[in-house]
Amino acid sequence: MTNNSQTIYALSSGALPAAIAVVRISGTYAFETARLLGAESLISRKLVLTKIQPAGQEIIDMALVCAFPKKQSITGEDLVELHLHGSIAVIDELFLFFSSIKELRPAEPGEFTKRSLINGKMDITEVEGLADLLASETKQQRIQSIKLLKGELSEKYAHWRQKLIKARAEMEASLDFSDE
Repeated sequence: MTNNSQTIYALSSGALPAAIAVVRISGTYAFETARLLGAESLISRKLVLTKIQPAGQEIIDMALVCAFPKKQSITGEDLVELHLHGSIAVIDELFLFFSSIKELRPAEPGEFTKRSLINGKMDITEVEGLADLLASETKQQRIQSIKLLKGELSEKYAHWRQKLIKARAEMEASLDFSDE
């Protein structure tokens, strides 16, 4: 399997311990992984309270599980989010279970965003906006980052592109038919 075809997982929220920890699983094996954890009823884009308990093992936690089919996910792949208690012991036990599944591997830093870009869910200016938002320290930085993330710069570029194409077509037409 290539890196982009493997199912990945990572802690997507802040440092542990915390009240809540969000773990994302993205790729073709995401829904099956959720089922292996005991999430029998995955409902698209709905949080479902689930006992996280792999078959024959102890309960890891009670969590909210949300499934995003690839057309509705940010990565453009099947994606599952687990909203767990943010204990180091919970996440360690979960990741220990994940390590036993050959179809899974830990995500590299920024890999969820990279997959969003590759799968056409974000463009490069939106990715830059996300990076800027994560690094923002002031209100003005946050506001500017949100504009990039929403695609405002992309829209402006698309508009400029259309104007340039039209201008080029008019220039070519005037050169081709200059004697008329």
